[in-house]
Amino acid sequence: MSKTIDNFRSFGVKKFYFTVNYKGELIEAYFKGIKKDYEVEFIWEKDYLGTAGSLKFLEGKIIGDFIVSNCDVLLKANFSEILEFHKENRALFTSITAIQHYKIPYGVVSIKNGGIISNIIEKPEYTFQVNTGVYILNSKVLKYIPLNSYFDMPDLVKVLLQEGEKVFAYPVNENDYIDMGQWEEYKEAFRKLS
Repeated sequence: MSKTIDNFRSFGVKKFYFTVNYKGELIEAYFKGIKKDYEVEFIWEKDYLGTAGSLKFLEGKIIGDFIVSNCDVLLKANFSEILEFHKENRALFTSITAIQHYKIPYGVVSIKNGGIISNIIEKPEYTFQVNTGVYILNSKVLKYIPLNSYFDMPDLVKVLLQEGEKVFAYPVNENDYIDMGQWEEYKEAFRKLS
């Protein structure tokens, strides 16, 4: 978590809101016990509200654009550039995505009804943009989040698209994104950061 905070601090972020539930006391005690040059405010969820549900509690506290990040993600990105992209496009929601390249080590078989093979592609390669769990949002999105209800980021995106709001993706290189929630990725993160 401190690497994530250090990254945001390097772009001038001085105020952090933490949504806490599970092990929240431990997280709060950690931040009360360290010396820091930034402000931390805790938002306590009685029940887990999903990846977007707790953001409703920011209504009235934040005006304008702000960054949301899962705490188990390390992202090497220029947030000043991403914020500029977000503002230039008058977006309410910008998902920072990572380019991911996957090579299937087997032949992929396409099948029609009844088990008839229609095609075989030998060891195909695919490139996707995947969601990193880091976003730039405008406070106007908060009105679309229900109060005290389970609500994930994909739910928010669906609502924004239905309402005709501007939702964008900003891609970063696959080497600039590490999901610390995966143990192998966690070990890889320490190898890269050493």
